[in-house]
Amino acid sequence: MEFPLVPTLRVGTDGQGRSVFARRNFFRRNGLPRERTSCVSARSSRNQRCSRQHARPDCPRRRAAVDWVGGSTILLDVPLASLTGYALMRTHPKTAFSLVELLVAITIIGILIALLLPAVQAAREAARRLKCQNNLKQIGLALHNYAGQYGALPPGAILARIIDGKTYQMSSTANYDPWLEATSDASGMHGTSWMLQILPFMEQNALFDRWDFTKSVNGNRSVAATDIATFYCPTRRSGVRAEDRQIMFPKRTPEDAYIGWSGGGNDYAGCIGAQNSFTNPTTSNVKRQFCGPTYVYRPDMRGVFVPNLAATFNEIADGLSNTLAIGEVPRTQWTGPTPNYYWGPCHTSIDGWAAAGPNTLFDTASAGSTNDIGQTGGFNNDYFESAGSDHAGGAHFGMADGSVHFIGQQIDQIIYAHLGSMADGHIAQVP
Repeated sequence: MEFPLVPTLRVGTDGQGRSVFARRNFFRRNGLPRERTSCVSARSSRNQRCSRQHARPDCPRRRAAVDWVGGSTILLDVPLASLTGYALMRTHPKTAFSLVELLVAITIIGILIALLLPAVQAAREAARRLKCQNNLKQIGLALHNYAGQYGALPPGAILARIIDGKTYQMSSTANYDPWLEATSDASGMHGTSWMLQILPFMEQNALFDRWDFTKSVNGNRSVAATDIATFYCPTRRSGVRAEDRQIMFPKRTPEDAYIGWSGGGNDYAGCIGAQNSFTNPTTSNVKRQFCGPTYVYRPDMRGVFVPNLAATFNEIADGLSNTLAIGEVPRTQWTGPTPNYYWGPCHTSIDGWAAAGPNTLFDTASAGSTNDIGQTGGFNNDYFESAGSDHAGGAHFGMADGSVHFIGQQIDQIIYAHLGSMADGHIAQVP
């Protein structure tokens, strides 16, 4: 077979770089060898001699040397004019996915997201819980620094009003509403919480210096309505939310005609003890008063933070590592049906770090042990005077020694109650 001396092109790509394929019948029509015994193969002495024999530039078999790539696709060096009966097929690169490929890709991506999303959420919650734990450690450190300077922990509340000529703690059985004092415009009123006292030990000196101690909480609104990041649990919020203003100081209940402040909330509180410490609010009386001193100051149930009394570390006879000092508290609003006149108000919190009351104090009372008909015991029960968090399965608590523990909500109520009292003679340990 003679090939004219014309420029040759390697079959396999055209002049624009696109793929060109040859059908098998090309060999039969052009009389080319079908076996791998071409002039360019050097696997045998015969092929080597063949290569020397056909080494001339005008040798047609040399130009028709076969390169096998596999299957039915063959690459050749031949003159284009010799491709008689040969069909060229050009294939263009794909410019888009087919519908099936697109659906498969979307399905795979969806499965990966479904697998990764829970892990991402869990990692974020773990980070938030760590931040919450650190907040309690900062508060605990501030308490110890306060005690180091003043010789005792701050009082759970500072109440100035005189009842029947006596201070609150000397008035025997009289209940007392701390928010009545905190909202008063009279001179010398306080109604403040222990959280105000530790501000200088939390790098909040400038804020503390602005407080006018001749006025109540309401008279110091510019300070009391300030958000302090350490007082917020990051799992729940970073500030007062729109819905929180329904329970934010000085608003006691969503039914009040006015609205609460837009800042100054808190998610942590001090432990007042294992006793029933606050009167139950009802639909007709929404006040959350301190119970009479015979309850609040009961020696075998008293906690670290009680009104107008500063506890020393020596008084915590059960041991600093065995006594709760601070913990997380709920911020809930009951919106469902109420089985009785006190259920809804008792399952609605109040908010605000500056004012005294169940917004900054919690008790560890067990069900049926403290003459509280609404108390279900434990925590994470949405009860207004109990501890509680937005973490799944439990809440963080700070001990009197400054350590912080995550306690599961299934803890035995009796053990939990003993942890809340500082000198009841029962040495309970954190499980």
